[in-house]
Amino acid sequence: MNNKSFPRLVPEGRIGPMSTPNRVVLPAMDMNVSEGGEIVQSEIDHYAARAIAFPFGVA
Repeated sequence: MNNKSFPRLVPEGRIGPMSTPNRVVLPAMDMNVSEGGEIVQSEIDHYAARAIAFPFGVA
């Protein structure tokens, strides 16, 4: 990702007092993998894989 392709996404962003290195955010999503509303390991693994692979995605 570069400034020429995405001039509004790449610059530093702010959410209240928190600053982010860019304006790309992956919000929490309902994956229907937990029972009783508890976070389970497969959900943690799902988000960890995406965080580690950023900005190229996962296979």
